[in-house]
Amino acid sequence: AIAFLVSNGFMTGQVLTCDGGLRFAA
Repeated sequence: AIAFLVSNGFMTGQVLTCDGGLRFAA
């Protein structure tokens, strides 16, 4: 789930919250 959210975040350029509570932005 985390990897999917991270990849999706880079693709959409939006900040997403992962299962671990970490936020990733493109």
